[in-house]
Amino acid sequence: MTALAYQWGGIVGSRFLNVLFGVLLVEEVYRFTRLLKLYNEKINKLAALCAAFFVAFSGIGIFVSKLATYDMPSFFLFMIGINSFLKAEYYSNGKYYFLAFLCLFAAFLTKIVIAIFFPILLILSIFIIKDRSLDHKKRSIVYLYVTLAIAKIVLFVNYRDNLMTYITFHKDLGKTENYLDILALIWQESQMLLILFIPSAFLFILSKKRKTLISLALLAFTIPVFHLALLRYATLDKHLYLSVIFLSVIAGYGVSKAIFYKDRTVRLLTEVLLPIVVIMYIVTSYRIVIKHQSEWSNTMLLQSYLNQKVHPGDKVLTEEGGVVILALYDKIFPPTNIVTFDWINYSGLQDDPGYLRAVNDQYFDYIEIGKEQDEDSPRRNKIRNAMAENYSVVYKKDNFEVYERRKD
Repeated sequence: MTALAYQWGGIVGSRFLNVLFGVLLVEEVYRFTRLLKLYNEKINKLAALCAAFFVAFSGIGIFVSKLATYDMPSFFLFMIGINSFLKAEYYSNGKYYFLAFLCLFAAFLTKIVIAIFFPILLILSIFIIKDRSLDHKKRSIVYLYVTLAIAKIVLFVNYRDNLMTYITFHKDLGKTENYLDILALIWQESQMLLILFIPSAFLFILSKKRKTLISLALLAFTIPVFHLALLRYATLDKHLYLSVIFLSVIAGYGVSKAIFYKDRTVRLLTEVLLPIVVIMYIVTSYRIVIKHQSEWSNTMLLQSYLNQKVHPGDKVLTEEGGVVILALYDKIFPPTNIVTFDWINYSGLQDDPGYLRAVNDQYFDYIEIGKEQDEDSPRRNKIRNAMAENYSVVYKKDNFEVYERRKD
């Protein structure tokens, strides 16, 4: 779909598709909040509207939806999968359990980070299923649990080497030596929701909704804990949108419950503070969007240059990856002629030995390298040193450099 959108409107078309996914994701968050049914219809509906508002106006959400990446479609599929499981309770057949499997597995295939939610979702789903009928238990096993297990086994058996190479390469990529860097980014991206989490959690506890609070909190803090455990700073900002989604649901229910709270003082205090919270949330989100836009490199000029320069049959090594593949997908054939910094298999060699042998053999016609981002990348530095004698720079703009193999 991304490639088709790119064919239709270039990088703008791909970004427009992600904006559409972002809008649909807001609807899925609204539906998810309604499906929880924690209180009466009036409170549930207002909670869903509040959660949708927090997600829709999230600074990191707006930014991610404007990128031509797989994050937004993956998050959208992830929420459809969860909603399908919740909705399956109201249908006697197993179609929604099977839809939950399809969407959750597709979300994982789109973004591997979704896999870290599977253990938590498995545990939470078992607690939910135990209260459903025997027929639902059987259908969930057949259409969801077994099919998902088989799909993951088949995937692992057929792509074991690729998966292990991906995990091995990425586990140390973009790491930081300081926990405070990660904590600071978490606070920066979700500070308003973290503040709202405290009174909202208190209202959950007063309403005897502790199990739901724990479940939502586990989902909300999965990403921060994962990145803290690995000291992984890279991609944390984008992944935090998943935390924002579940924190928004907690905050949405907190705000809604406070508005209809039995104590008149609490209601008046909420009515006074709510407009201030809304304004602060929008202002904070706007600042986050501006910050990320200034940090993210514009790849449109790079894509345009490569599209004009590269010819069918040329071989390209790209650090940027996805956007270069999009720019050249109708020119480079076979697709294996485009190699990213994630994985290579050249002359039986993989990882750094494979890259260095390929560069020394002048296998690639063009090599694209990010100039300033992550200057300490060992792989980039090794490749840059290896190509010094055989490649010359032909493009140098913004944060990108393109090198062409010397003809002499």
